[in-house]
Amino acid sequence: MAIVGGGDFNMGQIPHKPGPLKQQNKQHKTGRHCSKRMSESATGGKVDAKSVTKRNKRELNKQQRKHQAAQIRKNKREKVIAIKRSVGGVNSAPLVVLVVPLNGSVDTKSFTESLLLSDDSHSIKPIDHLPNSLTFYSSRLKQCISIIHCIHGNNYTVLEGFRICDTVIFIGQASENFSDFGLFAINCVLYLGLPTSLYCVQGLQEVQLKKRADLKKSIQKQLEKKVPKIERLYSVDTASEVSILLANLSSHKQKVIKHRGLRSYIWAQKVEVLDGGESSGGSEMVSESNDCCTLKLTGFVRGRGLSVNQLINLPGAGEFQLSGLELLSGSPPASGSVSGSIGGLIRPDPAKQESLMAEAEVDPLGGEQTWPTVAEMEEAETRRIR
Repeated sequence: MAIVGGGDFNMGQIPHKPGPLKQQNKQHKTGRHCSKRMSESATGGKVDAKSVTKRNKRELNKQQRKHQAAQIRKNKREKVIAIKRSVGGVNSAPLVVLVVPLNGSVDTKSFTESLLLSDDSHSIKPIDHLPNSLTFYSSRLKQCISIIHCIHGNNYTVLEGFRICDTVIFIGQASENFSDFGLFAINCVLYLGLPTSLYCVQGLQEVQLKKRADLKKSIQKQLEKKVPKIERLYSVDTASEVSILLANLSSHKQKVIKHRGLRSYIWAQKVEVLDGGESSGGSEMVSESNDCCTLKLTGFVRGRGLSVNQLINLPGAGEFQLSGLELLSGSPPASGSVSGSIGGLIRPDPAKQESLMAEAEVDPLGGEQTWPTVAEMEEAETRRIR
């Protein structure tokens, strides 16, 4: 078939109309700002001069960002190590551990003595042995630890111990339920701020081997109803188990209780009562019978720094002024000896020392309305007549 004549070949064709199934793509929406193509067409390709801002100055390249992240990690690591070494180290205050019994049959004194006998290498050296506390130094662990053991039913020791302890150890008996005193102690430590806590159980060796695991789980579940998640429940029946507890006690992470760092506090390891004539600092310690005395406390100051011009509070006695501060110099806690003072005795400044009068004196007749005298009544009468 031949085509005759000239002209456009597409002249008589009908254009294609898309149906309802044709894909419809959405248009790009630039939002409130102008698109890049529209801005380039409007400016004709011209670019404004780049202004120097503070943000551009602070921008770091990749190598600088990596160096900055490494420095932040290093500072955090050094901060954690400094906090850990500040308590229980060779040249620092000892680690204060409070032992709280959860049952009446638990003997805390025998438990503290078992800590001294747990190391066969004789690396544990007792330093100070008081009626309710024991301080010892372990040359193998490089730790100085002070243990305060509470007597079952003594609420005062528990409340005062929770205020100063760095770590608390709860000990329960496997064959008995927790007593009311034990539950009271757990509630108190939750209200005062839970420090680093360890949980131990005695008497598992007396239970049959098949029932030990189930009994240990039941005790742990009973404790988790009161306290947060417990990582481990220690058994302290044998010397090897006590040595494991002692190793974890010296290496575990310490919880930071922020309200303790707001003020300074001290656990007096030595208390002496001096006569009033021996003290030349003028300490205002006056009792009801007007008998003056000076109380000398020896111990490590924790929390914030202590100023000689500020007031101190003795639990159950009230607030008092300081007659002086003496910084003692001694060898590391391994020897337990104090050789002398550094810089002598620091006396308070009378101009800067805080007064015991905390509130202003109130005049009881300041707001009273007295009855007018005869002269005042006659004067008022003459003014009224005028």
